[in-house]
Amino acid sequence: MDLKEIVNRDLDLPLTQEESLFVLKEYVKVRKGQDINPVIIMDMPTPFIIRQLEIMASLTFYAIMWYRTNSDKII
Repeated sequence: MDLKEIVNRDLDLPLTQEESLFVLKEYVKVRKGQDINPVIIMDMPTPFIIRQLEIMASLTFYAIMWYRTNSDKII
């Protein structure tokens, strides 16, 4: 995946779940120096899945905004 393309994409265009998780993985790697593998746990009741997706979307937006401000950190 191309982090630069995802970060610079129009915010009105949707991201896939895979792209969102990729952005979060790279963000944590750059900011905290930790290699993580974020996932959405799908074998839970629907309200919990929806809440996980809402949190993922919120965190992804924050990470994208940080990358747009710190574009030199995109690796």
